[in-house]
Amino acid sequence: MDILKQSVIEAGRELCRRGLIARTWGNVSVRTDENHFAITASGREYDSLTENEIVTVNLKDLSYEGDIVPSGEKKVHQQIYKLRPDAGFVIHTHQTYASAVAAMGIEKVRLTAVYPGLGLSVPCAEYGLPGSKQVAKGIAKVLRTSDSKAILMSNHGAVCFGRDRDEAFETLLSLEDACRDFLRNTGVVTEKDDDPVKAWPRKKIGVYLDDFAQMFGTHLNLRNYNPQSVADRYGEDVEAVEMVVYKNCLAGLAAVTAGRNPIKMRECLYMRRVYKKKYSKLISMRV
Repeated sequence: MDILKQSVIEAGRELCRRGLIARTWGNVSVRTDENHFAITASGREYDSLTENEIVTVNLKDLSYEGDIVPSGEKKVHQQIYKLRPDAGFVIHTHQTYASAVAAMGIEKVRLTAVYPGLGLSVPCAEYGLPGSKQVAKGIAKVLRTSDSKAILMSNHGAVCFGRDRDEAFETLLSLEDACRDFLRNTGVVTEKDDDPVKAWPRKKIGVYLDDFAQMFGTHLNLRNYNPQSVADRYGEDVEAVEMVVYKNCLAGLAAVTAGRNPIKMRECLYMRRVYKKKYSKLISMRV
């Protein structure tokens, strides 16, 4: 068990090193036996994770022991392990290009080249608030009709899986390559990957991704945009601000290309409230 939990910790740290997630967003799990999986705890930073913060969850009813709360996306992992017996390791990320494509509202991304683990196309699950039953139902729906080991999560990110950690990582890196190529082929980005923040045509940008709503609410004014000033205003760190603003602007450009609107205001306000009330408490719950 300790080896399996350590593999989850190492995967989380690798996600941070590669810039595929910021802060505590995303989650990682491993199947430990036919009835259980071990998943990262909610609201914990990957660089300081311990084995005690990798929570073993019952696959049938999502029960767990102890005071450490498992990731709010545990229902997504549950569906994958239930419906895909070949899945031994699951990684949910908010990686840049996959998140942008996921904001376009398309049913699936048809692939014109071979990308390991992705099959002929990558499906996109319907939108639901983070951690909701609707998200898990959307994942289950596309799992029943797709052989891809990657799923885009509308306006949210992506989830990838494999037999083990290495295969899951290979899949998520393939997904990022495929989504970057797709955005280039559709004209959303150029070969030079121009800065989407500068390319955004208006002074304000609405919410196209959940993590942006959590950090900033319903919109952000980009006039004279300065990451440090924004970080100071919202009490965030500069690295996370830069990543999330960049990603949301790219997602906005992709969504506009596809004729898609931002996330509804009431949902943005709800996510912001939850983030402000619970996030800091979870961060401080160390063992």
